[in-house]
Amino acid sequence: MLTVVRGYANTLRVNKGVSNELKIGLGLHVADSQPTPVPPPSTYPLLSISGIAQGLQDLRASDQDSPTKRAKPVGAAGLLLYRAVSTAPISEPTAATFLSFVSKAAYTATFTPADNGKVATYFTRWTNSKGEVGPWGPPASMPIAA
Repeated sequence: MLTVVRGYANTLRVNKGVSNELKIGLGLHVADSQPTPVPPPSTYPLLSISGIAQGLQDLRASDQDSPTKRAKPVGAAGLLLYRAVSTAPISEPTAATFLSFVSKAAYTATFTPADNGKVATYFTRWTNSKGEVGPWGPPASMPIAA
């Protein structure tokens, strides 16, 4: 029975002779003719360095509104991750270079032996699928053991 009803629903959904109001009244989904734009994220990511090993740093991201969860905010496609490697922590994201686009909550950063004893400072911001970015998150710094 479900197969028959779905067949009728699909036939009605694509039929231009049936008005959108009638389709909605029947409980059918009607696609937007002008999709609603997804605004850039309004919150910032919180980055934590969850583990270190020789030449590696494990990073975890969460949203400022839900710091105990790994979920991205609504409308965010991922995280833009920037990093600066220097002798001391830095405070300005303009001094960092783009490292990666991260679509999951976890990322592992790698280092060369020349970075040993330096400090890695990370900066992050959410981005939507159109490349529009949200505010910068606070920096996260950790000495490098390479």
